[in-house]
Amino acid sequence: LPLLKPNEARTEVIGKLSEQLSKFSPRIAEEWMNRLKGEEKRLAELKSLEAVAKFDAQLALEKVGKFVKADTSLSSPDLKSCLSAITKELAEQAPEVGLQFILKLEPSTTRRSLLDRFYDTWVRDDLVAACLHTNPLPIGSQRDLIVPYIVRSLAEEHPIKAFKWAQTMTLSKRPRILKVALTPLVMRDRNAAENLVKQATKLNRQETHNLVLWVRTSKDHFPVLLK
Repeated sequence: LPLLKPNEARTEVIGKLSEQLSKFSPRIAEEWMNRLKGEEKRLAELKSLEAVAKFDAQLALEKVGKFVKADTSLSSPDLKSCLSAITKELAEQAPEVGLQFILKLEPSTTRRSLLDRFYDTWVRDDLVAACLHTNPLPIGSQRDLIVPYIVRSLAEEHPIKAFKWAQTMTLSKRPRILKVALTPLVMRDRNAAENLVKQATKLNRQETHNLVLWVRTSKDHFPVLLK
């Protein structure tokens, strides 16, 4: 890289080169990164860890720790990108490890987005394990984060289960997710959806009234709810 002066183009090349070298040979990548200095070395190491995570997410997690300690607010875009890649892979390779790591981070918008991506990946990859993990959680913020993903995964083929899961969220957080759970059934059989609402034991009277009214009258909101 001697011909490239320090600028955005050089930074981009360093990032891509370290990532590709790490896929080919982690040892060679490490030797090359040791020749870099300062912010360039930091960037190269973070991009390298994104590649390492694909085959050993727990190793990547161990090595990213020093960067997290240096930036506990997770404000760096490069660190955010690296953590996003690692947590996605952890959701597939070692979900319990990944979840413990994210929950130990200081509260921030980045932590929230990492949780969102983690849960989305985990539910898609292993719905049963995600449900088993979530089932004993008390009603609260952590449960409210994962249940929407479970509901979306179940709603099409198992609307009754999806609706039951939606009812386990915090009262203020669940109105939209209750509709997400019901939407596929409403599209197929509006009467069945209305009966399901009326038979629910965990809804209060106002929720039941609002949902029955929605089931009877809604027409054009389904595509938005299912996204």
